[in-house]
Amino acid sequence: MNSWAELTEAVKTGWALAFHCGQPGCEEDIKAATSATPRCIPADGAAEEGVCVRCDQKSAYGKRLIFGRAY
Repeated sequence: MNSWAELTEAVKTGWALAFHCGQPGCEEDIKAATSATPRCIPADGAAEEGVCVRCDQKSAYGKRLIFGRAY
């Protein structure tokens, strides 16, 4: 997922792979808007650089995180 709209649609029915800045405040914004949180950083995920799906700051992890909703 490269955009906020893509992430919000994907987590409605499952998982989303997206960049995240790692900032707690940004994570709280994502959770408040979608009920989704970062679930894990895939160990076998491809190394990539990008910007946070929510705030456009540089990704803190060097790869996409898996986001999902808790039930």
